[in-house]
Amino acid sequence: MDETEGIRGAYVLFLSMAEDMMKRNEDLKQWIRSMKRKVEREKKLPENLLPLSYKILSFAPFSAFLDKAAAGECNEARNLASITRLISRFDCFTEENHGYGKETLEDVYIFFSRYLRLWYENGVGEYEDEEAYAPPGQVSFLNIHQSKGLEYPVVIVASLHEKPRGEDSLIPRVVEKMTGRRSYEPYSDIRDFDFRRKYYTAFSRAETVLALACCVKKGKQPSPAFQKPLASLPEFDRKGIDFTKLHFRPVEKGHFKPRISFTAQAALYEECPLKYKLSRVYRFAPVRGMALLYGTLVHETIEDIHRAVLSGQKERLTPANVYAWLMADYQALSKAENTWLSKDELDKAFQEVLGYISYRRGDWSMIREAEYPLELVKDEYILNGTIDLLQSGGGKVDIIDFKTGRKPDRKSPLFARYESQLQIYACLVEEKLKVPVGQLLLYFTGETEEPLLAVEGNPAKVEERMKAFDHTARRILAEDFNHRKKKVNGRLPESCRFCEWKDNCERNGE
Repeated sequence: MDETEGIRGAYVLFLSMAEDMMKRNEDLKQWIRSMKRKVEREKKLPENLLPLSYKILSFAPFSAFLDKAAAGECNEARNLASITRLISRFDCFTEENHGYGKETLEDVYIFFSRYLRLWYENGVGEYEDEEAYAPPGQVSFLNIHQSKGLEYPVVIVASLHEKPRGEDSLIPRVVEKMTGRRSYEPYSDIRDFDFRRKYYTAFSRAETVLALACCVKKGKQPSPAFQKPLASLPEFDRKGIDFTKLHFRPVEKGHFKPRISFTAQAALYEECPLKYKLSRVYRFAPVRGMALLYGTLVHETIEDIHRAVLSGQKERLTPANVYAWLMADYQALSKAENTWLSKDELDKAFQEVLGYISYRRGDWSMIREAEYPLELVKDEYILNGTIDLLQSGGGKVDIIDFKTGRKPDRKSPLFARYESQLQIYACLVEEKLKVPVGQLLLYFTGETEEPLLAVEGNPAKVEERMKAFDHTARRILAEDFNHRKKKVNGRLPESCRFCEWKDNCERNGE
């Protein structure tokens, strides 16, 4: 009852604040009135809750928080980002709507009376600095997963009573059956290997001192896996140990090189620095369109095909198996992105994947690697990238990048971006594999005649593009985000058409 009264009181307060906002903002008031008339007429929301929330954020006072976030730091904007992430998960409560903007008034009631109440009762808090993992003068408490990638002068690892848990092979066997992906480890050893990997992560966080602790009361004892090493270690209070002679470095915010992805980060920053900051730094929930889900689905299913070929299972490339892989990928992606595709779109994706298999005509002999990772270590950062497919032949390797849709015009900015990406990848491949690169190819799954498009390998352009990328990376590291697309003749560029921040920039941009 206390929780019910608490959230009811919060809603009463929020309504009074909303009424006050509308009194001070005529544009917001008129927009809400127009939405109200539309809802009353159609008995449903005109869009999903998430895109509607971004329209609201384009009005004051929320737009002022976004401007403050663009110029520096703004905790109010951080809290707004947390709200968008909560809203983005609401589709999991109403799966029958499948993300098509079919929310009814009943769904709105569920959102406020059940969904937000659930988060309220479970203590959703305000934003806390996720980077401040070691505040001065304080001890950080983290689980092992949270500690990944971090290092401390002194680490104390407790819970040594834990033992390997779970079924040895159930989950890996289910994954293999559904996706065709075999485990790289013997099923009988996976549980023990996972347990060792977990504690290797914990133990390797220490720079100077690693202390192992275990509660020996209430019947708990160290796990058999730890009893032998513990017996060989000195007790912390043993005489002769002088901790004053140890030297520790000061704990800093972070001292490892950041990783910057060519496609996920550099390309997004070059598209719009403001969108980069709100999406990547503040983590506002993206309004994931069906087009993005469609492209990812086709890409991952083609990856399943390549992995089957590389594991010597070409006989598995039947329409039935490929469809099973596609649907398994779709189930995982749709739940992760809170977006769904219609049956027609799923059928289209399936036909595009089958079109790729048909294009191969059974010849998979040249395939060398799929989803091949690349990285280039620079002084201030590490450049990350992934190549969809490497083919070998004639002492050279060909690079193939898969794209959904149709071929772009060679003079378009989109093709220029594809071209520079492949040229940089070619440079990194030659440096890593010590093998010359042959063809640079783009495969467009939406083309039915000739899906391949060749890209010229130009060393001069590669050097120029690497300099441009380095400039972009340094701007990202310097947190130079206070820029947005400029209006031309009072209109935003065509590239802003599907951006979630379009309304904000329309109202508040230059």
